[in-house]
Amino acid sequence: MTNLPTLNLVKKLSYHNSSLKYVLLFLSLIVWIIIPIIGIFPLLLFIHFNLNSKKNKISVLNLSILVLIAVTTAIFTSSQNIISDTAVYVTNYENLGRYSPFELAHGKGVEFILPLLSYPIYIISNGSKYSFLFCWSLFINLATIYIAIKLSRENFALILFYTIANPTFFIQIFLMRQFIASTFVLLAIVNLESEIATWGFYVISIFTHFTSIMYLPIIIWGIKGTNWIRKLFSIFTNNLVFKILVLFLLISALAISIQYGALLKFFDLFKGTEVLYAKSSYWAAENKDTGLGIGRTRIVEFLTIFLINSFMLKKNHQSPRDKNRDLIMSIIFTYLFLMCLLTNNVGGYFSLRIGLLLVGFSGIFYYQLLNKKWKIPGLKNIFIAISIIAVFLRFFYFLYNQGKGELYYLNGQPFENSILEYIKLAYESFTNDVQIERFR
Repeated sequence: MTNLPTLNLVKKLSYHNSSLKYVLLFLSLIVWIIIPIIGIFPLLLFIHFNLNSKKNKISVLNLSILVLIAVTTAIFTSSQNIISDTAVYVTNYENLGRYSPFELAHGKGVEFILPLLSYPIYIISNGSKYSFLFCWSLFINLATIYIAIKLSRENFALILFYTIANPTFFIQIFLMRQFIASTFVLLAIVNLESEIATWGFYVISIFTHFTSIMYLPIIIWGIKGTNWIRKLFSIFTNNLVFKILVLFLLISALAISIQYGALLKFFDLFKGTEVLYAKSSYWAAENKDTGLGIGRTRIVEFLTIFLINSFMLKKNHQSPRDKNRDLIMSIIFTYLFLMCLLTNNVGGYFSLRIGLLLVGFSGIFYYQLLNKKWKIPGLKNIFIAISIIAVFLRFFYFLYNQGKGELYYLNGQPFENSILEYIKLAYESFTNDVQIERFR
């Protein structure tokens, strides 16, 4: 049996004993019925073991489970208490009955995509606030599934496991515009074979949240970059000395970690650009806390991904398109990791916001580790097993601490809600709507 997805030993067993897969499916559904947000993880493992590498198609059963996972995640996410940024988005959405989408645009009128695309939701749902939250969460979840499948037909279920097990993925309606913009950036990258699709998704991302402009050189290079430029960059990235220098740069960034005053001086350069300067003024007003960076566990996780990607993977025989995509994703990963480390001491969760594509969708960046062969073959399955357990335990800890922070889901009681409570919650929220708790 060849070309089997990762976790080959278990995969081979599942092919030779199909009943084993369906035992896993049965147990997964039981867990999903009792605690839906936990049950999605064994369901993802079932999908992974249920893939048929001989056919480049996803079965109806697997697709049905994926939709189930997307809806479950959307219901869980939409149960978030409506405070701060979410409250602002909901209030602007309510104003669609009085103002046009362009009048409600953020960023001095530039960021108009969210109110524009939310207008049909407002009309169809008669202004339901819950419909607004649920629909956008469902869009992000379904788009993430599509992105994972585009990155790896064989390992997309594991990619989704890593992605959904990331607690930051669930602040998607808290930092809604930036999450949506990041989703469109990823959609642009995984569709590089179509210049129209790439530019279409990327332009939408810019007019959703203007921070997406920082990916413009990468997008242009991904579409228009000449072969000699790619070859030159490939020589550098494949050079051991270059990789060590980048590692040293990352460690130095963590040690330096610029202070807020230095960042504000940099923002002064944008006084002539109204939108960018408005953003910097916002951060100046928010400088009430410090040291709210990406956290030590995240630094360890990202550093591990970087080290494995740089030193442990073999060169695969890939199409020029896939090589180009992988190179772009590696550049984005390293660039955002560097930015997060440099801004780790800046208040207002600045490093989270500037690096949201990485921090919020961190599981996506495991795909090269899953797709490519390792220099030490046996180490790959060991890493996958340990990392899956680690990210799941981190997610379990996140659920266990619900209700202890300002932002929480399912009224802070995720373990006490079965699928019946999820259905009841969604029905009541669609029927009676939800209310803003507070703005700040």
